[in-house]
Parts: sequence; C-alpha cells; structure tokens
Amino acid sequence: MFTDTHCHLDIEHFDDDRAAVLTRAWETGLDRILIPALDVESCRRVLALAETDPRLFAAIGIHPNSAKTWDETTLDILRALASHPKVVAIGEIGLDYYWDFAAKEVQLPVLHAQLELAAELQLPVVIHNRDSTEDVLVRLLAWQKGLAASGNPLAERPGVLHSYSGDAEAAKKAIAANFYLGVTGPVTFKNAPNLQAFIAKLPLS
Repeated sequence: MFTDTHCHLDIEHFDDDRAAVLTRAWETGLDRILIPALDVESCRRVLALAETDPRLFAAIGIHPNSAKTWDETTLDILRALASHPKVVAIGEIGLDYYWDFAAKEVQLPVLHAQLELAAELQLPVVIHNRDSTEDVLVRLLAWQKGLAASGNPLAERPGVLHSYSGDAEAAKKAIAANFYLGVTGPVTFKNAPNLQAFIAKLPLS
C-alpha cells in the first residue's frame, strides 16, 4: 500500500486537471493521499476535497509563511475543523527562515500553539523546515519528550519532517524521536548528489 503523504491537490495549479491527476495516481498504484493545508482558507478547501473520495485525507494547520494570518480566533477554528473525520494530521506547520513572509518571532508562537493542539488531539504533525533545522528540531524533540513523559500515545508516532533537508546528525535525532523523514522532489535534482547519497543511507523503515 502506497500513500502520498504530502500533495497540495487543492491549489489552483490543479484546477484544470485535478480529476485526471487523481485518475493517474490511482492507476499507478497509489492508495491514499494526504492533502496538507497552508492557512484557514485552504483548511476548508482540503476538507472539501477530502470529502469527495475515500482515499483522500486532510491535514489542517497554518504554514509558517502564513503565520501573519494567525489571530485570536485561529486556534479555535483549527480545533473545530480538526474534528472532521477526514483530518488525520496537523500540518503543514513549522518554520521557514528562507522566505521573508513572517519574522521568526511571529512563526515561533504559531508553531508552538499548533504543536500543543496536535498533542491535545493526538494527531501527528507535518513539519515544514526551510533553513531552520536547529530551531525546528530542538522544539520537536522537547515536544516529543513531553508527549512521552505524559504518556501521550502520539510520542510513538509524532509526525514527519516533510522534504527533509537537514544533515545526518539531525536526522539521527529525529529518527530516534520516532519522526519520519520525507523524501521529495529535490532528491531527483542533478545538483543534489549530497542529498542523494545521504538519503540512500537512511534505513528504509
């Protein structure tokens, strides 16, 4: 059984051929697709899309590049949306220091609030990390340690670091804390021999 754990099927790029994309996916052996949200509006879109097919599932959350959209109502909105039976994760959340859409000081409390929500609801997280491995990892490891200490079963399946781009040492720490590492498009790039060599050494599990 194959699952695509990260496909933004709701975005406008798919508007003209979404049905054809899905048909090809099923025909080539894909069994399930997780559609992560980026902001409150896309949370509602991914849920609507997930309702159209039993093989589609949703992750709801606020992407770090959308952190400025967070206000006093956002957490309650996410909590309510997460009660939908097609929601299986909190995401796409994390930190992004590459783009300048939101300052670090804005992103950090948004990440923290969503990690706490994930712990409350016992839903795994889909983590975005761009040029922020150290800050992301220290928070994820502390969060997972807290889950384990409190007996939260989420400690055994805390989530995935989407499109992993950190080093081998960080990967070992993440794997030891039961996180999965996402391998995505950049591993196919001609200018990525170091990433390819690193990914090849990862345990298949």
